[in-house]
Amino acid sequence: QIMCDAIEKNHYSCLEISDYNTKGMELSTSFDSFTHSRNVSTKSSAGSAGSKGMGKAAYFAASYLHTIFVSSVYHIDNKILFQGISRISTHIKEDKLFNYKGYFSESFQPVTENHKIPEVFRREDIGTSAYILGVWNESNRQEVMEKELVNNFWLAILENELIVTIDDKIFNKDNIYNEIIRLYPDLYESGQYNTHPNPRPYIETYLDINCVGKKYEDKIPVLGDVRFFIAHNEKYMGRISNFRNSKMLIWKDSSKLYRGYCGVFICTDNKGNEILKKLENATHTEWRKSNWK
Repeated sequence: QIMCDAIEKNHYSCLEISDYNTKGMELSTSFDSFTHSRNVSTKSSAGSAGSKGMGKAAYFAASYLHTIFVSSVYHIDNKILFQGISRISTHIKEDKLFNYKGYFSESFQPVTENHKIPEVFRREDIGTSAYILGVWNESNRQEVMEKELVNNFWLAILENELIVTIDDKIFNKDNIYNEIIRLYPDLYESGQYNTHPNPRPYIETYLDINCVGKKYEDKIPVLGDVRFFIAHNEKYMGRISNFRNSKMLIWKDSSKLYRGYCGVFICTDNKGNEILKKLENATHTEWRKSNWK
C-alpha cells in the first residue's frame, strides 16, 4: 500500500551513491550481474570485498518503490551504461501474469548514449553511480550513515584507501579518529556489538592511543602475511575485530580475549584473502568452514 500511495506523488526522495577512482562497470560482466541477476557476482579480483552477489539487494530494500537507477562509465573504453530497474513481485493483471522486474531502458538493454539519459542521472567521470528512488524516510539518516561508515570502514579510511563524503561531511585518514570520538565519546561497547557497535576501542588499539599495546607481524600457515594488534585498557570488552585486505570489518570475536583487552587482526596476504573470502557468509559477517562447500 505504501508503494501504491507513493506512486501517485509528483516527487520522490532520492539517495545517490557514487564511487570515483574506480573502474566502472563492463556491460557483459559487472553491469549485467548488477542489473539483471540475483545472487550473482563478477569480480575482477579473487580477494575483492564482495563475493556473493547479494549486496545489491540492499539498494532495493532501501527504496519504498523498490526502484533504482544505475549510471556507469567504464575505464577502458569510456562506454556509458544507464538503466533503471524496479523489483516488485510477480503479479496478475487482467488475467495475464507479469514478471517481478521492470526496466527503464531500451528493449531491456541499457542506454549507451549520453543524450538519451535523463540529465540528473548522467555521469561524466569513470566509475558508477546508483540512485535509490523513494528512499525510506529516516529522521537521523546522516548520523545512522556516519556510524555505519566508521564502524565498518574505519581501517580502510585510516590507511588512506578510502575517502567518503556523506552529504557535505568528509571522512578521511586525517579526521577519522576525531570523527569516531565525536560519534562515540565513550569507550563502552555493549554485548550487542553487532547491532550496537563501537569502533573506538579498535582504532585506539590500532593507533596505540589511550592504551598499552603491542603489534605483531608474521607469516602463518595457510593465511600467509598477517598483522595483529593487541592492547590493554580496563574499559575494553575483550574482543577482536577481524579484517582482510579490503579493510572492511568482517566480524568480531569475543571468545579469545579477557575483558580489559582489545585486538585487531588483519590478513594482508593475497592468497590468504582468497581463502578467507570463501569462508565468509553472504553478509560478510563471519569466517566459518561450513560456508565453503
